[in-house]
Amino acid sequence: RYTLLIAPHASPSKERTAWRRPAPLDLVAMRAAASLLVGTHDFRAFRTDPGPERRDEDTVRRIDSLCVTAADELVWIDVEGPGFLYMMVRNIAATLVEVGSGARAPASVAEALHARDRRLLPPPAPAAGLCLRSVRYD
Repeated sequence: RYTLLIAPHASPSKERTAWRRPAPLDLVAMRAAASLLVGTHDFRAFRTDPGPERRDEDTVRRIDSLCVTAADELVWIDVEGPGFLYMMVRNIAATLVEVGSGARAPASVAEALHARDRRLLPPPAPAAGLCLRSVRYD
């Protein structure tokens, strides 16, 4: 789960567990972009370089569910799947925030995914908003 705090001012109680964004986000656009990432894809564009020891790893991953929900001043981006690449969820969150703020069209997410080019996407979202909620063993 990645947590966003939508508030004009910092919140000391949430600054270590959420990425504060000062303006509201378009959740409908974020959900449209999120739906393009569900399924099995090559997520190379959503991986930050993991270093030489893992640079050649397979970048095909499966996202089973990618939901954007909100309550009050919080927005959650929940990503479920059997495994993720280095910084993949933070890169997905940053990209969805760009879509929600109007800086990127939802369709551009699919274009970046298919181009497999990290340079087409924003820097990763801050680590503070990321939280592992559960692990399932099948």
